[in-house]
Amino acid sequence: MNTLFALLLLGGDANASNATATLLFYGLMFIIILWFFIISPQRRREKAQKDFLGTLKKGDKVVTIGGIHGKIAQINEGTVLIQVDPNTKLKIQKDGISIEASQQLNAPEKSA
Repeated sequence: MNTLFALLLLGGDANASNATATLLFYGLMFIIILWFFIISPQRRREKAQKDFLGTLKKGDKVVTIGGIHGKIAQINEGTVLIQVDPNTKLKIQKDGISIEASQQLNAPEKSA
């Protein structure tokens, strides 16, 4: 590894430039793979979660990330009041509502 840096700093020869091109190629491939398999899907999930939280309304059935099922009784700026029982309401952060579990809960049932 030290010889690679020495060759790069001192001007090197054809083998050093070939090694540099190979390093750049692998670095670029790593960044592309990182983007397509980690960063891009995460951004899509965050956007879908934000859109889902923006469309919530009173009466929607939701599931929190902790697994609590309930119906929205009131929506405030950053919090939601969820009715889990006729006499029990919980105040939670909007970010605590799970998009995946809530969509499964509200999905129409399939007849077999």
